[in-house]
Amino acid sequence: NALNAIQNYITSDNSSFAASYLAKFSKLMRKSLEYSDLEYISLEQELEFLKNYLDINQKLRFDQLNYSIEVDDEIEEDIMGVPSMIVQPYVENAIEHGLRTKKSGAIVKVILRLLNQKTILCIVEDNGIGRDAAAEHQSQYQEHKSKGTRITEDRLRLLNQGNEMKVYVETIDLYDHEGLARGTRVEIKIPIINMLKGNAQAPL
Repeated sequence: NALNAIQNYITSDNSSFAASYLAKFSKLMRKSLEYSDLEYISLEQELEFLKNYLDINQKLRFDQLNYSIEVDDEIEEDIMGVPSMIVQPYVENAIEHGLRTKKSGAIVKVILRLLNQKTILCIVEDNGIGRDAAAEHQSQYQEHKSKGTRITEDRLRLLNQGNEMKVYVETIDLYDHEGLARGTRVEIKIPIINMLKGNAQAPL
Protein backbone atom coordinates (compact mmCIF):
# COMPACT_ATOMS: atom_id res chain seq x y z
CA ASN A 1 0.00 0.00 0.00
CA ALA A 2 2.82 2.41 0.88
CA LEU A 3 4.64 1.66 -2.38
CA ASN A 4 1.44 2.19 -4.36
CA ALA A 5 1.02 5.59 -2.70
CA ILE A 6 4.62 6.51 -3.52
CA GLN A 7 4.05 5.49 -7.15
CA ASN A 8 0.96 7.70 -7.27
CA TYR A 9 2.99 10.68 -6.05
CA ILE A 10 5.59 9.99 -8.74
CA THR A 11 2.97 9.86 -11.51
CA SER A 12 1.29 13.00 -10.16
CA ASP A 13 4.58 14.86 -10.58
CA ASN A 14 5.26 15.19 -6.85
CA SER A 15 8.64 13.52 -7.15
CA SER A 16 10.32 15.26 -4.20
CA PHE A 17 7.67 14.00 -1.75
CA ALA A 18 7.84 10.54 -3.33
CA ALA A 19 11.64 10.43 -3.02
CA SER A 20 11.51 11.49 0.61
CA TYR A 21 9.06 8.77 1.61
CA LEU A 22 10.69 6.15 -0.56
CA ALA A 23 13.84 6.78 1.49
CA LYS A 24 11.84 6.48 4.74
CA PHE A 25 10.21 3.27 3.53
CA SER A 26 13.57 1.80 2.49
CA LYS A 27 15.04 2.67 5.90
CA LEU A 28 12.10 1.02 7.64
CA MET A 29 12.62 -2.18 5.64
CA ARG A 30 16.37 -2.21 6.31
CA LYS A 31 15.88 -1.71 10.04
CA SER A 32 13.19 -4.38 10.13
CA LEU A 33 15.61 -6.91 8.65
CA GLU A 34 18.48 -5.73 10.85
CA TYR A 35 16.52 -5.76 14.11
CA SER A 36 14.88 -9.12 13.41
CA ASP A 37 18.29 -10.73 14.01
CA LEU A 38 18.78 -8.97 17.36
CA GLU A 39 17.31 -9.98 20.70
CA TYR A 40 17.55 -6.47 22.19
CA ILE A 41 17.95 -2.97 20.78
CA SER A 42 18.10 0.37 22.57
CA LEU A 43 14.79 2.03 23.37
CA GLU A 44 16.01 4.95 21.26
CA GLN A 45 16.24 2.64 18.22
CA GLU A 46 12.85 1.10 19.00
CA LEU A 47 11.18 4.51 19.15
CA GLU A 48 12.88 5.73 15.98
CA PHE A 49 11.61 2.63 14.16
CA LEU A 50 8.11 3.17 15.57
CA LYS A 51 8.03 6.86 14.60
CA ASN A 52 9.14 6.02 11.06
CA TYR A 53 6.42 3.35 10.83
CA LEU A 54 3.73 5.73 12.09
CA ASP A 55 4.85 8.59 9.86
CA ILE A 56 4.71 6.38 6.77
CA ASN A 57 1.21 5.20 7.68
CA GLN A 58 0.07 8.77 8.31
CA LYS A 59 1.45 10.28 5.13
CA LEU A 60 0.97 7.40 2.69
CA ARG A 61 -2.01 5.37 3.90
CA PHE A 62 -4.24 7.10 6.46
CA ASP A 63 -4.13 10.89 6.34
CA GLN A 64 -6.78 10.92 9.08
CA LEU A 65 -4.27 9.32 11.49
CA ASN A 66 -2.79 11.31 14.37
CA TYR A 67 -0.29 9.85 16.79
CA SER A 68 1.75 10.73 19.85
CA ILE A 69 4.58 9.04 21.75
CA GLU A 70 5.09 9.99 25.41
CA VAL A 71 8.15 8.84 27.35
CA ASP A 72 8.73 9.34 31.08
CA ASP A 73 11.58 11.76 31.81
CA GLU A 74 13.45 9.18 33.92
CA ILE A 75 13.64 6.73 31.01
CA GLU A 76 17.09 6.86 29.39
CA GLU A 77 16.36 5.91 25.79
CA ASP A 78 19.98 5.48 24.71
CA ILE A 79 20.96 3.25 27.64
CA MET A 80 17.87 1.11 28.21
CA GLY A 81 17.46 -1.87 25.91
CA VAL A 82 14.17 -3.58 25.05
CA PRO A 83 13.29 -6.66 22.98
CA SER A 84 13.48 -5.63 19.33
CA MET A 85 10.28 -4.41 17.63
CA ILE A 86 8.10 -5.41 20.57
CA VAL A 87 5.77 -2.38 20.44
CA GLN A 88 5.12 -2.12 16.69
CA PRO A 89 2.78 -5.16 16.37
CA TYR A 90 0.39 -3.65 18.94
CA VAL A 91 0.45 -0.26 17.19
CA GLU A 92 -0.22 -2.00 13.88
CA ASN A 93 -3.18 -3.84 15.42
CA ALA A 94 -4.58 -0.54 16.68
CA ILE A 95 -4.36 0.97 13.20
CA GLU A 96 -5.56 -2.01 11.18
CA HIS A 97 -8.31 -3.20 13.53
CA GLY A 98 -9.58 -0.09 15.27
CA LEU A 99 -8.72 2.95 13.18
CA ARG A 100 -8.62 2.12 9.48
CA THR A 101 -12.40 2.49 9.04
CA LYS A 102 -12.63 5.87 10.80
CA LYS A 103 -13.33 8.76 8.46
CA SER A 104 -11.51 11.35 10.56
CA GLY A 105 -9.94 12.00 13.95
CA ALA A 106 -8.14 8.66 14.27
CA ILE A 107 -5.70 8.77 17.19
CA VAL A 108 -3.16 6.27 18.50
CA LYS A 109 -1.09 7.02 21.60
CA VAL A 110 2.02 5.24 22.82
CA ILE A 111 2.97 5.91 26.45
CA LEU A 112 6.08 4.53 28.15
CA ARG A 113 6.37 4.54 31.93
CA LEU A 114 9.23 3.24 34.06
CA LEU A 115 7.86 0.73 36.57
CA ASN A 116 11.19 -0.33 38.11
CA GLN A 117 14.81 -0.99 37.13
CA LYS A 118 13.81 -4.07 35.14
CA THR A 119 10.49 -3.13 33.59
CA ILE A 120 8.80 -0.54 31.39
CA LEU A 121 5.03 -0.32 31.08
CA CYS A 122 4.01 0.40 27.49
CA ILE A 123 0.47 1.59 26.81
CA VAL A 124 -0.92 1.57 23.26
CA GLU A 125 -4.28 3.33 23.14
CA ASP A 126 -6.55 4.13 20.19
CA ASN A 127 -9.92 5.82 19.77
CA GLY A 128 -11.10 3.28 17.23
CA ILE A 129 -14.27 1.28 16.76
CA GLY A 130 -13.50 -1.25 19.53
CA ARG A 131 -12.92 -4.98 19.45
CA ASP A 132 -16.56 -6.03 18.96
CA ALA A 133 -17.03 -3.88 15.87
CA ALA A 134 -13.59 -4.86 14.58
CA ALA A 135 -14.55 -8.53 14.84
CA GLU A 136 -17.47 -7.87 12.49
CA HIS A 137 -15.01 -6.63 9.89
CA GLN A 138 -12.60 -9.50 10.47
CA SER A 139 -10.65 -10.67 7.44
CA GLN A 140 -7.84 -13.06 6.65
CA TYR A 141 -5.40 -10.14 6.99
CA GLN A 142 -6.65 -9.28 10.46
CA GLU A 143 -6.38 -12.91 11.59
CA HIS A 144 -2.75 -12.84 10.47
CA LYS A 145 -2.07 -9.66 12.45
CA SER A 146 -3.68 -11.14 15.60
CA LYS A 147 -1.27 -14.04 15.20
CA GLY A 148 1.54 -11.46 15.07
CA THR A 149 0.71 -10.22 18.56
CA ARG A 150 0.55 -13.80 19.84
CA ILE A 151 4.06 -14.34 18.46
CA THR A 152 5.18 -11.19 20.27
CA GLU A 153 3.74 -12.49 23.54
CA ASP A 154 5.54 -15.80 22.99
CA ARG A 155 8.80 -13.85 22.57
CA LEU A 156 8.19 -12.02 25.84
CA ARG A 157 7.46 -15.34 27.55
CA LEU A 158 10.75 -16.81 26.35
CA LEU A 159 12.71 -13.72 27.37
CA ASN A 160 11.19 -13.84 30.84
CA GLN A 161 11.99 -17.49 31.48
CA GLY A 162 13.87 -17.79 34.75
CA ASN A 163 12.87 -14.27 35.85
CA GLU A 164 10.33 -13.46 38.52
CA MET A 165 8.40 -11.21 36.12
CA LYS A 166 5.62 -12.96 34.22
CA VAL A 167 4.38 -11.90 30.81
CA TYR A 168 1.78 -9.19 31.23
CA VAL A 169 -0.31 -8.09 28.26
CA GLU A 170 -3.78 -6.77 29.05
CA THR A 171 -6.32 -5.50 26.53
CA ILE A 172 -8.91 -3.08 27.90
CA ASP A 173 -12.06 -2.03 26.06
CA LEU A 174 -12.80 1.69 26.43
CA TYR A 175 -16.34 3.11 26.58
CA ASP A 176 -17.86 6.58 26.79
CA HIS A 177 -20.40 7.69 29.42
CA GLU A 178 -23.22 6.25 27.29
CA GLY A 179 -21.61 2.83 27.15
CA LEU A 180 -20.55 3.13 23.52
CA ALA A 181 -17.16 1.83 22.40
CA ARG A 182 -14.54 4.58 22.17
CA GLY A 183 -11.39 2.56 21.57
CA THR A 184 -8.98 0.05 23.01
CA ARG A 185 -6.00 0.20 25.35
CA VAL A 186 -3.28 -2.45 25.48
CA GLU A 187 -0.85 -2.51 28.40
CA ILE A 188 2.42 -4.44 28.04
CA LYS A 189 5.12 -4.92 30.65
CA ILE A 190 8.44 -5.00 28.79
CA PRO A 191 11.72 -6.25 30.31
CA ILE A 192 14.66 -3.84 29.98
CA ILE A 193 18.44 -4.26 30.09
CA ASN A 194 21.45 -1.99 30.34
CA MET A 195 22.89 -1.70 26.81
CA LEU A 196 26.19 -0.35 28.14
CA LYS A 197 27.01 -3.63 29.87
CA GLY A 198 27.06 -5.49 26.58
CA ASN A 199 25.13 -8.38 28.11
CA ALA A 200 21.65 -9.16 26.81
CA GLN A 201 20.67 -10.49 30.24
CA ALA A 202 22.29 -7.78 32.37
CA PRO A 203 19.79 -5.90 34.55
CA LEU A 204 19.95 -2.17 34.88
